[in-house]
Amino acid sequence: MKLYVLTYNKDLQYNKIQKYSSYVSAERKKKINSYQNENSKINSLLSELLLRYILKKDYAFADVDIKTTNLGKPYLNNNSNIHFSISHSANAVAIAIDQSPVGIDIEKIEGPNTDITNFFATAEQNYINSSSDKTSAFYEIWTQKEAYVKMKGTGFINTSPSDFDVTQKKHLLFTKKVGTYMLSVCSKSNLSSNICTKTIDLSDVLIYFDNL
Repeated sequence: MKLYVLTYNKDLQYNKIQKYSSYVSAERKKKINSYQNENSKINSLLSELLLRYILKKDYAFADVDIKTTNLGKPYLNNNSNIHFSISHSANAVAIAIDQSPVGIDIEKIEGPNTDITNFFATAEQNYINSSSDKTSAFYEIWTQKEAYVKMKGTGFINTSPSDFDVTQKKHLLFTKKVGTYMLSVCSKSNLSSNICTKTIDLSDVLIYFDNL
């Protein structure tokens, strides 16, 4: 299991990086163009750029062929031995890569969403309510639930947050704070508590593509 996190300055403008869209898939370009929000455009573009950068630099991929299941889960069409998951929030993009199906979620830590917690399992609500830091406990549970359904490949399309209890799945989950973000990852394999998270600098990614 390898985790990668890229954060960028909130003042970044899409038109400053738009030229790098020539390195992403046609499907990704279409997705980017469908967004009205500039931050969504930036995160969508950086997500695939970061993935391609990692696979070529750390895994020596000559070609990266990304496809998407009918439920929206991306996968590598030309390598079934590598699984990945992407998440982004505010000014951060996170990627998990594993040999087993994997899901990742990263969320900017702000305030707990009580509307969402009403749909949590009872044990999860109790965990949050009994915590001395309810905000962190909320984001811990919420990112774990997101990571779990992404690992399953279903998302919340046909699954309610109350349909499962992540407090019973701790052996499959790893959670940590990364600056002002909460990050959780879920794998079909049991996870250790010492997973290394690699921080990637945006300039390194852009320089890589500039030199292609």
